[in-house]
Amino acid sequence: MLYFVLMMGIGLVLIEGVLLLFWGYYLLRRNVSVVDIAWGIGFIAAAVAYSLLGQGFFWRKGLVLTIVMIWAFRLVRHISNRFMPNREDPRYLLLLSSWPFASHPLFQALTLFVFQGILISILSLPFALMSQNGLPFFTPCEVFGLLIWMGGMAGESSADRQLNQFKQNPAISNLVCETGLWKYSRHPNYFFEWVIWLGYGTMALSSPYGWLGMFSPLLMLYLLVQVSGIPLAEAQALKTRGEAYRDYQARTSTFFPWFPRRKTKHSK
Repeated sequence: MLYFVLMMGIGLVLIEGVLLLFWGYYLLRRNVSVVDIAWGIGFIAAAVAYSLLGQGFFWRKGLVLTIVMIWAFRLVRHISNRFMPNREDPRYLLLLSSWPFASHPLFQALTLFVFQGILISILSLPFALMSQNGLPFFTPCEVFGLLIWMGGMAGESSADRQLNQFKQNPAISNLVCETGLWKYSRHPNYFFEWVIWLGYGTMALSSPYGWLGMFSPLLMLYLLVQVSGIPLAEAQALKTRGEAYRDYQARTSTFFPWFPRRKTKHSK
């Protein structure tokens, strides 16, 4: 257990180092939206650290590193495609308006980056647990968790692709995307992101103290539904799409996919 704590500590130092590098980029460009890219890279740093330091089964560590890198690189690529160096994400402007140290924007941004690093360290607990699992074979929990992860990846990729295709039509920029998965959930991308983390937690269950890994999907669910996910996205959508989005809210499940209610005149 002492070695595990030491490994987590080294991982935290490495993660925070990555986040501080991105804070340095923020100092140059003054665009806090880069923290989204730092989020994905931070998890790659965590997975690499645990893979190198973990004393578990070699192929299990390799599997964890592989799936984390697939997830993180897809996320970073998706975010990079919409990242504009000269335009900040309005969701972060809204978040920082309520963040401490508003009178000191540089220090305020630093606290945001450091806090993100702490969250990455906590959420990556399943990776660390699996890296210490010495069983020389893959368990049913790991197979089942991997299948959950694959379902989450497929769903999130589809949701992002459907939204991007919708946004490419400027004639409907003031309307709400209700195609594909967006017909059944206002935030299918967030839902399937949570499914991915549920897969990580399930895979960790066969490791010593693996039940601790289920804290990650619970924390991710809270963050997505109550903190930095849905609340910021909905506030921005109401600001830009107004009554059309209110109608969408009235008919469509917030998070968990479900059949929509009847349309009204504001929907197309």
